[in-house]
Amino acid sequence: MNNAPLQTFFFDKNGTAKPGSADAMPQNSIVWVHAQWNHPEAEAWLKGPAGLSNVVLDALMAPETRPRCTVINTETGDGVLINLRGVNLHEDSEPEDMISVRIWLEADRVVSAWRRPLFAVQDIIDSINRGHGPLSVGDFTANLALRLADWAEPVVAGLNEVIDTLEETILADNQPNKLRGKLAEARRTAIGLRRYMFPQRDAL
Repeated sequence: MNNAPLQTFFFDKNGTAKPGSADAMPQNSIVWVHAQWNHPEAEAWLKGPAGLSNVVLDALMAPETRPRCTVINTETGDGVLINLRGVNLHEDSEPEDMISVRIWLEADRVVSAWRRPLFAVQDIIDSINRGHGPLSVGDFTANLALRLADWAEPVVAGLNEVIDTLEETILADNQPNKLRGKLAEARRTAIGLRRYMFPQRDAL
């Protein structure tokens, strides 16, 4: 996974894409700048050359976020702010410790920020590095939402399987006390996922 603090990509609106520089934007292109907001280099760009309003900047760099979608009118232009979350599938991590990605969408520009890497975002980066990119800002957002769902689906399916197994065991031996710990663990995971997935559904 590429952990560069500032990454820039260009889409030509025909489905092709390539890496580039945040300081130069080809004509008739869409630019996506992705920043690790807690890194000094990325923070300096977000606070300076990015030209973001204070409202947008504060949202992209907030310590904690919940999924939301907000249309914002600023002195530097209009856009949409979207906060999304993805399951945490890093080694020695809990899936319900969901990782946030914050996105500022304009007509021809996407500025996104994360503190911790997220596999769904990396999927899009990998696709771009192979020369395949979104067709528009809306297509970028849809692709990201689908990748977030794809990574979450096995986690949810696994949780359902655990719950089904617990129910079958309880019915079979009628000794629910010995399963209390496993049930509590499954419940904790479900609560953690639901905390973000329900508002994320509304945001999308």
